Amino acid sequence: MATAVPLYHSPSFLEYDLGTAHPLQQRRLSRVVERLSRDGALGDALALRTPLALDEAVLTRVHAAEYVDAVRRASSGDRTDVRRWGIGPGDTPAFDGMHPASLLYCGATVAAAEAAVATGGRAINFSGGLHHAFPDHASGFCIYNDLALAIHSLLDAGCARVAYVDIDVHHGDGVEACFRDDARVLTFSIHESGKWLFPGTGNSSDRGGPGAEDSVCNVALAPGTDDAIWLHAFERVAPVVLDRFRPEAFVLQLGADAHANDPLAHLKLSSRGWLRGVDWLLERSRGLPTVLTGGGGYHLPTVERLWAMAALRAADRPVPDAWHDQPIPVSEDERDRAAAFARVSIAEALAR
Repeated sequence: MATAVPLYHSPSFLEYDLGTAHPLQQRRLSRVVERLSRDGALGDALALRTPLALDEAVLTRVHAAEYVDAVRRASSGDRTDVRRWGIGPGDTPAFDGMHPASLLYCGATVAAAEAAVATGGRAINFSGGLHHAFPDHASGFCIYNDLALAIHSLLDAGCARVAYVDIDVHHGDGVEACFRDDARVLTFSIHESGKWLFPGTGNSSDRGGPGAEDSVCNVALAPGTDDAIWLHAFERVAPVVLDRFRPEAFVLQLGADAHANDPLAHLKLSSRGWLRGVDWLLERSRGLPTVLTGGGGYHLPTVERLWAMAALRAADRPVPDAWHDQPIPVSEDERDRAAAFARVSIAEALAR
């Protein structure tokens, strides 16, 4: 019998609370686990594991000590001079307990990385995926960059080359910033172009820093991109880039906000299109340490379904057909514009 895939979860994940009116509502994490439980997937297929908070000293592998101190102070109610660190008001407001809540998310993703190395297989933390956090500031709902910490853990464990693949609708700018000068790490992000969407970065012509020119690959897409266009762009670029890089481990950011139901973006994927991308990544990474994280996703019923689907696929379990939805129609003009934009992005991404 195959070993159950570790799925890290804790009721304390809900303590990462940006407010009742904020788009990020972490009860989505509990809903994923509840759906998987109803499906009977917990136990033989997926093993729930309770994470521990990351040792604070490890944060300095990624984050400036002054920034960590600012988060710690804001967490305890001292909100003086926090704007310079990207902390509220706005996308990432301060909240009581933000430091320990963020340490728990990071601890879960790093634990997933350690479990993936130990088994040579997959491990999941859907609370992770905070790809907008920078070494010295918060951004886009993200305080500490659990993904960068997990990548360092994989490198420390002896994985010579780590591929970070991000299918969130927003560009994975924080992870890219952490590793754009590191030839050991590939950051691949397919997202809605910054011409239309936060954070305004991630051009398909971007490359890594000096000596690491192949460490960054972005595929930027236009509003109205549907399953066919998204999959063509993904399947045209990802195999070429990954075959050239030859990763020994993967970190996957599986944001659910490229789905047509998401209220904060403009791509038009269905569950089948999104899951086909996940399936491709799981097959491409098979036999290698692979960490699955969440990320964006602001239509709670859709996030619940998509991440539960990804968890089942990670455990090599079928997805109930009833969980899928029908594609949302896109006008011919919108689709033509999206297809033309994608052609340019593909050419730029491959011109390396």
